[in-house]
Amino acid sequence: MRTTSAIAVARLLTLLLSSGALAQKRSVSEDSPASISEDKVVKVDDQEETSLISLTSPYRETKPTRNEKAHAIVTQLINPVRYDPRMQAQSGADCEHSTCDESPVHVKVNTFVRQMRFDQAQMLLDTQLIFRMEWNDPRLTYLDNSSHLPYVLLDKPSDIWVPDLFLSSEIRTDRHDFIIPNVLIRIYPNGDVLYSTRISSKLNCIVDLAHFPFDSPVCELTAASYAHTTDDLVFWWKEKEPIQIDRAIKQISNDIHLDKVTTRSCTSSTTTGEYTCIKAQFFFKRNLGIYVVKIYAPCLFLLLIAYSGFFVKHTVSSVRSLLHLLPTLLLAHYSFSFDREFANTMVHQWIIGCLVIALGSLIEFLILIYMHEVQRCEKLNSRGVGLMGSSFKEDARQTMRHYPVSNLDILARVVFFIAIGIFNLAYFL
Repeated sequence: MRTTSAIAVARLLTLLLSSGALAQKRSVSEDSPASISEDKVVKVDDQEETSLISLTSPYRETKPTRNEKAHAIVTQLINPVRYDPRMQAQSGADCEHSTCDESPVHVKVNTFVRQMRFDQAQMLLDTQLIFRMEWNDPRLTYLDNSSHLPYVLLDKPSDIWVPDLFLSSEIRTDRHDFIIPNVLIRIYPNGDVLYSTRISSKLNCIVDLAHFPFDSPVCELTAASYAHTTDDLVFWWKEKEPIQIDRAIKQISNDIHLDKVTTRSCTSSTTTGEYTCIKAQFFFKRNLGIYVVKIYAPCLFLLLIAYSGFFVKHTVSSVRSLLHLLPTLLLAHYSFSFDREFANTMVHQWIIGCLVIALGSLIEFLILIYMHEVQRCEKLNSRGVGLMGSSFKEDARQTMRHYPVSNLDILARVVFFIAIGIFNLAYFL
């Protein structure tokens, strides 16, 4: 009996101990949920594991992002303690030997022409350019062993020194700042700086229109330094593709197109010293076919109409007067409708020449009408009585005897044909 009671007590104690251990295990599991989270993170990818661990373990550090690395580099570079943007960059070639102050900063320039319009009436070249400059600033060098960034971007141009380039051939230049200013600045680990901006510029383009439309206009884009002489700053065109042209603007308009572009370096001398400058020349060619269709062919056609009047009998005065008068009036209107800047050009001289020939044909027709009236009046006044006096009658008779009306048209055909041929040869040759 006692043995049975002892066994029962032992079983009861064992059951109580088992229940206590289970309750303690459950309490530990409820107090440490991080262990469950960590067990689950292992089953996801590394990015999710890192994010979950960072949330459940606030004391664990995360790796900096690409932007954070770039921000840290830029903050260190433009720190006012080590960098003063008011001071010009020095040539980094021999700075280790303390001779960097003796050589100027070399700036390579490249331009991409996005839009171009040639206004020959106002003699302006309206352009939209992407202007790029590259130089080296030893103060902006940095070590990049861990971040592996090819370059860092800078938002504000005022944070670093920038060459004082200006367009000396401009009339007006506007910077684009739609949404944000269109400026790009890259800083490379070796201190190289790339500065790019988008501008719209109206360039002065003085063109001699005396030979228009057989001329070849040339417009210049000239850039120079405003304050730094050649001892401190030198501009150079980039060796490869200094001027890039958008394919869409090769044909600027129907009557003119861009032929070629040349670049060269120059020096601008003033009373305050010699300043570096660079120049790009844009050579244009006119599409003569447009002017042949619009001007030369119509004028020549009007001349042929006036010349054809010589083959119409003078008795059909209404038709012949129309053939001589209409081309003369049209050419006169065409001549006076020209703009003032084209008044002394070759194309205007062509119209004036055609007008003179057409006017000559009209004068010949008036003389012919007069001579015909003289002959008619002579027949009516055979005795010298009537509309004309005896002296005038005698002069008219002598004139008609030597120059019959029909012969005047024959002479006019030859003379005007030779005049038109000589005029065309003298003009085009």
